[in-house]
Amino acid sequence: SHELRTPLAAIKGYATTLLADDVEWDAASQREFLTTISEETDRLNNLVHDLLDMSKIEAGTLVIAPHVCDLYPLVLSAANHSMPSANGRLRISLPPDMPTLYADADRIEGVLRNLLENAAKYAPDDTPIEVMADFDEHEIIIRVVDQGPGIPPEHQEHIFQSFYRLENGLTRKTAGVGLALTIARGFVQAHGGRIWLESRDRGLCVAFSIPRSPAHELAGENMH
Repeated sequence: SHELRTPLAAIKGYATTLLADDVEWDAASQREFLTTISEETDRLNNLVHDLLDMSKIEAGTLVIAPHVCDLYPLVLSAANHSMPSANGRLRISLPPDMPTLYADADRIEGVLRNLLENAAKYAPDDTPIEVMADFDEHEIIIRVVDQGPGIPPEHQEHIFQSFYRLENGLTRKTAGVGLALTIARGFVQAHGGRIWLESRDRGLCVAFSIPRSPAHELAGENMH
């Protein structure tokens, strides 16, 4: 409820200020107030979308529309939305013979957005965030790796639960309700895939898989 009240309070406060009859604001101040209203509206809209997605996942009514798509543009689009001011932090490493995905592109981009946004929140600003992929005959595995503080072992089994947030200095400074990884898991599982954490000497690696098949491979070849 706090995450809903905060943007609503900001929107109401700045709108009331602009509408006040006893004060005239200069153009720069008006623009600043309107920018804040726009940003808080976007924040509220994203939260509502997350809650709607979560309700569909929990009710088992999430619908996916799989089709043949390429991973690289999905990574770029996800990065542009979730870490627009990353200043060259993103590193993408895909094999030269990377096959196409047979997946719901919007949902997979949603998974990548959530993972990249988490990485950008918690990793130091001067460290890279990597997206890597490999594959075998059964599945494509995608990894998002950062150099942040990581997740203590005692919390790792809970990290995909709804509304779960670690209580440390970093999480207290970042916004969120603890749904990003839960929604990512729901989207991946809807494709028949898996999502998990991998141990690293430093930072965090979240990996997920998307099944593939000869039919999907053939469909991908027919597109080129």
